Amino acid sequence: MNSKSEAFALVIAEALAARKPIFICDTIMRSLFFLGEKEGEGIIRIKDSFEADFERLFTDKAYYKEMQERGRNFIVNEYSWDVAAKIYIDNFK
Repeated sequence: MNSKSEAFALVIAEALAARKPIFICDTIMRSLFFLGEKEGEGIIRIKDSFEADFERLFTDKAYYKEMQERGRNFIVNEYSWDVAAKIYIDNFK
């Protein structure tokens, strides 16, 4: 990302939709409204244990698969075109 104050980070949403877990720092996590408290939904916050967290993601196949699916489900359930269309249409009711 090229900004520390993105309102909606399309790159992050696309990565999660493509089942690519992401590591993200606190600064970005706090600045992205759409992430809210979604740590664990394919999103891994960078902490002091970054090296161990990184290693776990790529050595623990079950954990990697879980992060893939949780990230994808988060985006599909909250930011798919169907969800966006429903919100848009509901504004006219």
